Amino acid sequence: MHFYIASKETERFMKLIKFIIGSVLLLATIYSCNLIGGHHDHSTTFDYTARDSLGTIVAKGWLTLDLRDPVNVTGHWEIKQVKDSIYIGPQDGQGRLEGSLKNSGDMWIGLNPGYVDNNVFLNGKYENDKYSGKWMFSSFIGLTNWGTYVAVRR
Repeated sequence: MHFYIASKETERFMKLIKFIIGSVLLLATIYSCNLIGGHHDHSTTFDYTARDSLGTIVAKGWLTLDLRDPVNVTGHWEIKQVKDSIYIGPQDGQGRLEGSLKNSGDMWIGLNPGYVDNNVFLNGKYENDKYSGKWMFSSFIGLTNWGTYVAVRR
């Protein structure tokens, strides 16, 4: 029977290896927590103004867009109607949004993901920290109302 007795140098070396492995694991854990929604905010906030088809301002608020993914856009919104004369659909309130962004800068967003009817769609162009285009309120009868919008990065 042979017994291996570690020398002091071997013990120090093993302690160093354990320390290095432990440090790497700790740093990897901290880094992954930050990536999974930890402390970094990758969203961009835009001030939103909607106008009716005649050019009158009908709603104001903000959109927060997460543009990290080169194709899929997600975020939140809060918009308040400022004029009672027209029905702007469910863009009066707050909620989550989903959409897509193309290489050309064309961006499409639904303010009420999961709904085809009773939804407001923003279809426009994203360039120079501005997202602008046409908003469309779609109900069970189809296109119910529309206008233009501009969302400028804060």
